[in-house]
Amino acid sequence: NDFVLETSVTGTILNGLSHLKNSKNISQFAINLSRGLGSNLRKQSREALIREIFSWANIIIPDLNSPCDTYYNERTQRLEVYQMQRDEISASEYENSSLDVIQTEDCMRTIDYLSPWLLNEKMPPFLLVGPDGCGKSTLLRNCLQQEQTISSTMVHCNAQTKPHHVLQKLMSVCTIIGAQSGRVLRPKESDHLILYLRDLSLPKPDKWGTSQLLAWLQQILTYNGFYDENAEWISLEGIQIVGSVSSISLAGRHSLTTRFTSRMYIYAVDYPSQEQLRIIYSHILAPVIKSSLKDHAVWGSSSKVRQLIGSMTQLLEALRSEFSSDVYGNCRFTPVDLTRWSFSLFRYDLVQEGFTTPKAPDGLLRPWSYEACRIFRDRLINIDATVKFNNIISSILRKDWGVPDISALDGIYYVAGNHTSEKAKLLGKSLERLSSEDWLSIVQRNIKLYNSEVRELDVVIFQEVLDNLAKVDRVLSQHNGSLLLVGMNGSGRRLSVSVVAHAHQIPIISPKIHPNYGIKQFSNDLKMLVDSLLSSGDVPGLYTPQELEPLLNPLKDLASQEGFRGSASAFFAKRIQKNLHISLIMDYTDPKFLYRCKSNPALYKACNVLWFDEWNEQSMCEVPRLLLSGNDNNGLDVVGKEFYKYFLLIHNQNSLKNQAPRKFVAFIQNYRKIFSLKSSEIQTRKKHLL
Repeated sequence: NDFVLETSVTGTILNGLSHLKNSKNISQFAINLSRGLGSNLRKQSREALIREIFSWANIIIPDLNSPCDTYYNERTQRLEVYQMQRDEISASEYENSSLDVIQTEDCMRTIDYLSPWLLNEKMPPFLLVGPDGCGKSTLLRNCLQQEQTISSTMVHCNAQTKPHHVLQKLMSVCTIIGAQSGRVLRPKESDHLILYLRDLSLPKPDKWGTSQLLAWLQQILTYNGFYDENAEWISLEGIQIVGSVSSISLAGRHSLTTRFTSRMYIYAVDYPSQEQLRIIYSHILAPVIKSSLKDHAVWGSSSKVRQLIGSMTQLLEALRSEFSSDVYGNCRFTPVDLTRWSFSLFRYDLVQEGFTTPKAPDGLLRPWSYEACRIFRDRLINIDATVKFNNIISSILRKDWGVPDISALDGIYYVAGNHTSEKAKLLGKSLERLSSEDWLSIVQRNIKLYNSEVRELDVVIFQEVLDNLAKVDRVLSQHNGSLLLVGMNGSGRRLSVSVVAHAHQIPIISPKIHPNYGIKQFSNDLKMLVDSLLSSGDVPGLYTPQELEPLLNPLKDLASQEGFRGSASAFFAKRIQKNLHISLIMDYTDPKFLYRCKSNPALYKACNVLWFDEWNEQSMCEVPRLLLSGNDNNGLDVVGKEFYKYFLLIHNQNSLKNQAPRKFVAFIQNYRKIFSLKSSEIQTRKKHLL
């Protein structure tokens, strides 16, 4: 099938006709026709269509290698090829957090595709279709920035989204007025409002296969209105519906009916090319590295910075090839990860790291590799996958930089420090490098403080505990740092969050469970609330207008001072998203684990995924030694190392469900109690004999 999203013949024809208005000559007509008919086609089919239409019109394509980049320049009245703007980003843009979308060929092409729909006075609905992380929302936001008269509001859909959630969002930015034709819903702050419904394929259909949300939208598209809860008809005015859909079919996603898609124009988006990715991230990273390491023998060279970006894109492609989302459901690596990787480097002291090796690249490659491990490796599900990742990144380091592997990361940690640079403030606290000994002493101090101020923790500290605490510290010390902690019961997920949050003076709030709170309430309410909060910092309908107004009034002046462009409610949501950290603890042994994650994509998209796998063999032997050593263990601390291995051998005889780390610790503690009891009995009998 050449279509990215299935639609009807009527839908395809309407799509083709949507671009033909204002065509002044044959060249412009050919371009507009190819855009309309080809906007829902895959890249190769779209290029073939352009060549075919141009051959009919006897028009020569300016660049045969990239026919999709052809456009009609009304000023010169001829066909030209998009040329990317290569202006470098200034340091002030980082400090002011005012980074705009880099105008690649894809961005400029998207503006030309969407502008006829956005500027159409009839405000036709349309869909953006493409794989996860390809930039659908970013491209739409870039188009809207070109049109200052258009406002927008977004609803992040998930499996639980219903029409009333969308209506609650609309009511927060619109007002109902009386008119001759009846009640009309109009935008408050502009004459043209975009209602952007993100991930429309996620709402779960009922047992008859009908999606309430899609049926409600179908009614709006057909009759330009809906019935409210009082059965009164409300018409829409000045509201344009835009949706996005993933082109990848996964569990938890549901196909849209052709009856629905034929009512909407469709534009298919794909991932940027490798060359565009290199240019985009060179724009982001080059100014920072050059300003920090301009006198460095290696990193002072622009070509080396471009080579570093090439290594990043190479790693992404290798991981996407090795870890298919069909096999590794939680490993959907996208260009969004490159964006996180690039900006996360701002949290490190690049000057200090780079000049640890003034004439070699190793210094900067250390935080670069560490961040790659946190973003990519931490979400891998087992030791075998981790070994594959280590081999891939080591191969790239060896080939591109002459660095044999990532062993330079052994024995070091990057954790939040006391001093934060200006660049790091955009993302959170600066990260400082510590040795394992220094990090151990800090962890011991934090646990001691937690024991005295909150509650007593029965915990032993070994390698995995130190690693997990450092990973959690990195996330909770950044703005909007949310966590999805996956593992078996007793693997230390709650402990890690509790200790780190207390060290950063972050209060922890868990859902309040009351006698009538059951599975139904949790499923229908909390999952939807959490997914929406992760995505947008907002929950439609959580606040009534009367409750929201007192909260927004004090923020209006602050929003103006910070130069925020948008409504007070959007600024409020942004502050919530920045300062709220959501930590979700999930058990991967649950049969519905993968389905729940795929039905609520913010769990992967907006969270840092930490996979708390089983402890390695060395740690499993270390835990008995730590628990059984001490003055009150009746000589258990003098037994040989081989003795401790028997605990692991016995533990491994259990079923997978009973191999949780908590059960292993409980097994050792029970042994210690039994040993102590029997030892005391023997000592008592000896005293009687004496």
